Amino acid sequence: MNSFISANDSAYLRLTNTNFTLNAWVKLDSYNSSFGSSILTKRNNDPNGGYVYAVRGYTGNTLGLLHFGPVGDDINAFSTKVVTTGSWHMLNSTYDLAQQKITMYIDGVLDKTTTGVLPANAPAASKLYIGRDEISSPTNGYFVKGGMEEIRIYGRTLTATEVQQLLNFNN
Repeated sequence: MNSFISANDSAYLRLTNTNFTLNAWVKLDSYNSSFGSSILTKRNNDPNGGYVYAVRGYTGNTLGLLHFGPVGDDINAFSTKVVTTGSWHMLNSTYDLAQQKITMYIDGVLDKTTTGVLPANAPAASKLYIGRDEISSPTNGYFVKGGMEEIRIYGRTLTATEVQQLLNFNN
């Protein structure tokens, strides 16, 4: 509800101009209605600096959609399948820099591919946050209301077979 992890900056965590894969096991008890449940964020007050990997939670939009995008008004990727509350889900998103393409998997199953997603532009000074967003009030924090395990950041795009192997390994 209000716990998180932060990691000091590293060039590898910026995800700038590279292929990458984000993977996390998440069990949401409820959606964070302030905006969403931030799984991984690395950004600062620059409106176009950084990235957010989260599950949408505010009303007026479809609740429970997995989301990744560079911060600002750039094209973002959203899943079509809802990440439900009350059970564990393996959430996986891969990014192909050359194609500017995000591919999202939920529970090892391909959900959606979005093209035209600009590369992340995370500032060097900002920390990586796991389980919350740095740019939010301390009262809402976009905290994950539930649990997270096996959070991984790969410096390459995993294949669909490798995503399935991660799911089978952890079950």
